[in-house]
Amino acid sequence: LEWDLIPTSEGDGTVVWPSAAMMNVDTYYLDLFDHNSSSGLKTHSDGKREHSDILEVSSLRKLIYQTVTNTIDQNNLPTFIKLGKPIENKPYLRLIMHSPVSLEAFDSEGNRTGPLENHTQDPDVILGEANIPNSYYFEVGEHKYLGLSTDDQYQIKLNGLDIGMFTLEIQKTMNEEVLESFIYTDIPVALNTAGTLALNDNGSTLMLDIEGDGNVDFLINPGSPAPPDIFISVLITAVKQLSLPKGIEQSLLSKLENAS
Repeated sequence: LEWDLIPTSEGDGTVVWPSAAMMNVDTYYLDLFDHNSSSGLKTHSDGKREHSDILEVSSLRKLIYQTVTNTIDQNNLPTFIKLGKPIENKPYLRLIMHSPVSLEAFDSEGNRTGPLENHTQDPDVILGEANIPNSYYFEVGEHKYLGLSTDDQYQIKLNGLDIGMFTLEIQKTMNEEVLESFIYTDIPVALNTAGTLALNDNGSTLMLDIEGDGNVDFLINPGSPAPPDIFISVLITAVKQLSLPKGIEQSLLSKLENAS
């Protein structure tokens, strides 16, 4: 029996809108996505608002003031405040990683979204940051989820946390519907294997550096199987990382190199 997470964009990243709007009263909506995407805000802290600091949005504070003073004009609401629930009008990118591989993204301004070093006492608690406007990152079990708007170009970085295989799915969605997806399936990695790809409308070629030495060893396109040589390369790297007695290591490496 397998489970899968069902993300939603209908809310502020913590509270979904049906919960916030369930009371039978006048309801106003803050279009947080448009606020964070607005020109002039993207590179400023005010362009990265979320649930935890939503009251820092100036137009929301203005609406609260108007509510308290009974001066709301529904024909002239503050910027980004709407009477109806905002509807997505552009695609959104959703990355899903299944594997012992870390996942992080960087935008054109150098902002980062991805995991942080664990500063808690519990190794099962993974902290993350979402410094790219309108992005998110979280983990559930061995699955990593990273979301990005389509307002920018992104560099995605992967790093092997153990020997194994990963599957990375990149979905383009709108209003909860998956428009298209690109999948890198069963790609083998070793500890410290590094991968990079630049997101674009047609997926991207994944550049994989098996040993993490800065040299690209393999290029993999979405939907294509991993080349056979990559499995031998990962095994060779794993043997070198085991700190085996020299004789045993050389014997294993010789057999693997002969098989390549």
